[in-house]
Amino acid sequence: MLTDTLSVAIAFITVILLLSVIVTALVQATQALLRLRARNLMKGLAELILKAREGTELADDKATAKKDASKILNAGSVALIDRVKDPTSFLHYWILGPKVSWLDPGQLPAAIAEQVEDLKEKVEDLKQDFEQAQQMMQKRFQRHIRGWTLLWAVVVAIAYQVSAPALLSRIQENPAVRARIEANAERTLAYAEQAREKLDYEGAAADALEELKQQYEAKGNQTVAERLEEASGVGVDRDFIVDELALVVEGLPEAGEIVEQYKQLLDEKARDRLRDLREVQQGAEAQLADYGITLWRQGASYYYDNQKSDIHWDRLFGVLVTAILLSLGAPFWFARLRDVIQLRDLLAPSATRSAAGGTPPTGETRADRAHPPSGEGEQGPG
Repeated sequence: MLTDTLSVAIAFITVILLLSVIVTALVQATQALLRLRARNLMKGLAELILKAREGTELADDKATAKKDASKILNAGSVALIDRVKDPTSFLHYWILGPKVSWLDPGQLPAAIAEQVEDLKEKVEDLKQDFEQAQQMMQKRFQRHIRGWTLLWAVVVAIAYQVSAPALLSRIQENPAVRARIEANAERTLAYAEQAREKLDYEGAAADALEELKQQYEAKGNQTVAERLEEASGVGVDRDFIVDELALVVEGLPEAGEIVEQYKQLLDEKARDRLRDLREVQQGAEAQLADYGITLWRQGASYYYDNQKSDIHWDRLFGVLVTAILLSLGAPFWFARLRDVIQLRDLLAPSATRSAAGGTPPTGETRADRAHPPSGEGEQGPG
């Protein structure tokens, strides 16, 4: 009985994890496209500028504060590369958004002195306020990401037409489908781990740093090679990661050349990883298709009966439940699937001994149990 319950849980979580990875990919793509972290930083800095200007003519001028924040983030002491000529232009201010997504409080004095005249005397106060506000800005960014996660979770649940209650019921009632999904659970774990590594630039940064270091060691330039070891390659996006390296190599005669080489290598490695990610996504789509879950497979009729002019409220409710589950994120479901598989494997020996009266069964392996005869349960679980 317990093993059956665990099998149901493994199969159900496997499907939810596959869908959650799709949601995570969409959220990260949205974050990168809209530069959400950079916009959040600019908004937080603008709020602090308004606070610093209390009692002045610009105390309530939010537009000017935002433009000044944009200028500060584009200052030479902050945006060491990829600076724009006019950061407050319509294109860079409203559409593309700021490039800098992270700011060291120590960079503020020079940036303010360079860009904003009336704040020079309040630099220290602004720096202190910025240090205190960083945690608040991080929490606000996390709220924004949760909002986008929920939005994409709803879209994915609707598009793939997965009702969590119906999925769970199908898995419980159809042992063949359940066994087929459970047999692929560990493969799904591996897929999710690969996807997590390839959804950002950090893995690519590690490869790029190592290759760059080897190039300068081959040239006999140990100074540059040792300096490159100080770079972490950690960051929320490409701009952040490159900015970090620019700070590390600042002052070296080859600094400009190093940064350009790094950017090129980083993009090459990222493209390789994106290509791998596409292959992983195709594998996930194949797994879902094997379980009867494909994009918009029943069309609008899944939600609306044209003949009876009736809305399928039960399916809409089920899809909403799915969206809520997906909004918990792929890391959550990855951990849950790993835990349940470990619990199953832990209980498997004792369950086998009990079923066989104390001796292991002969002529049957786990693989035999995991792959029942074909022909059963061809209908998908969704």
